[in-house]
Amino acid sequence: MGKSDTLTNKNPPLSNPISFKEFAIKVSERLQFIKAGALARSDIFEIGYINLIHGFEKGNKILEAVGNLLKKHVRHTDIVAKTGGDEFAIFVELPKEENTVAIVEKLRQLFIFPIESVSVFINAGISIFPIDGKTFTELFEKAGFALKEA
Repeated sequence: MGKSDTLTNKNPPLSNPISFKEFAIKVSERLQFIKAGALARSDIFEIGYINLIHGFEKGNKILEAVGNLLKKHVRHTDIVAKTGGDEFAIFVELPKEENTVAIVEKLRQLFIFPIESVSVFINAGISIFPIDGKTFTELFEKAGFALKEA
């Protein structure tokens, strides 16, 4: 089964997500045709501690559950990828009037309950196209800086 970033068809679980390279290509292509967008980077807070206390199998189940929650709750036009060990990235096209706070709040609301019987906290950083950058690299880096400050 091929990889997909849409939610309107059957998606593989995010244990087999699109790669960072695929994400970069898809976002770069999208940037050529849109007026506004947001790139969010998120990670699971203290995944190392979760692995230590509950074991790596539980940690892996949490990673898969987080990825699947993200894919389930984004629009079919959004792009979701697992870009690192416990890091996920999402790119969304924005109508001009949409507020970035609403996007972050929506992400936060996804994780207000335990996953795999473990309390999971998600950190997120966001950058806005074209305000924070005009290229994928600029947006990804700015979202990374925001993530580190979260």
